[in-house]
Amino acid sequence: MPARKLRMEHAIDINADGQPLESRDQARRRTLKSGRIELKNQASTIDVTIRDMSLSGALLLLKDVWTPPAEFGLLVLNPNNGKTQRHACLKVWQKGTMVGVRFLV
Repeated sequence: MPARKLRMEHAIDINADGQPLESRDQARRRTLKSGRIELKNQASTIDVTIRDMSLSGALLLLKDVWTPPAEFGLLVLNPNNGKTQRHACLKVWQKGTMVGVRFLV
């Protein structure tokens, strides 16, 4: 049986400069913060790097390929002021060591 080719077309909105428009609800800002995925009521943690972040979600970089659960806690460490933030997260996608999450309210 011959392989079938799928043709996928995506309409992408562009701005006046020809750059793609942001498709997220909130624009993300690049960052290199440290964080921890918290599992089972903070009994286990996995260190991550937060590559970008918005009010509604973040892009996490894992140190190794690992499949996090569908929902987990994220502890964001801020070395500038010593404060931390906690977010309940929903895993939206994963590709290798990159994980996109949406913050749950």
